[in-house]
Amino acid sequence: MNCYYLKTNNMKNSITLLFLLPTILFAQVKAETKHKVVQKQIVKIAAIKKVNPLPVYEIPEFEGGMTALDSYVANNFKMSRKDRKKEVEGQIKVRFIIAADGTIKNAKVINGGMSEKLNKEALKVINAMPKWKPGTENGKAVDVLYLYTIQVG
Repeated sequence: MNCYYLKTNNMKNSITLLFLLPTILFAQVKAETKHKVVQKQIVKIAAIKKVNPLPVYEIPEFEGGMTALDSYVANNFKMSRKDRKKEVEGQIKVRFIIAADGTIKNAKVINGGMSEKLNKEALKVINAMPKWKPGTENGKAVDVLYLYTIQVG
C-alpha cells in the first residue's frame, strides 16, 4: 500500500511539473525578450543622440595610487602620547566626496570612530589631502563619493 501511494504521489508531482514547465519556460523567454527589446531601444536612442549608450566610468585616483594614499595618511595622522601609551587600536571609517575639480569636501566619520580626538585628527588629515585626479563619467569630471578606512594602532 505504501508503494502504491508513493507511485501515485510521484505521478501527481510529475504531472504537475509537466503542466508548470511550459509556463516557467514561457515566462523566462518572455523576460529575456523584454530585456533584449529594452537594450535595443537604449542603443537606438543613443544612436539618435550620438552618445555612448552605456556610461563609461573612471574612478578617482590619488597621485601615486593607493600605496601613496596609505603612506600620506600614515605620515600625517598624529596620535597623542597618551593614546600611543594606551596602545589604542581600531579603525576609523571616513566618507568624503572627491569633487569634479579633485578637491575633498564633506568629510565625515561614519562608524562612530574611536574617540572625539582621533575622529578630529582623521578629518583633519582627509581634508588636508592634495588634489586627486577626479572621477569621470563619459569623459566629464564628476563628484564621487569615497570611503576610506584609517587603521589606528
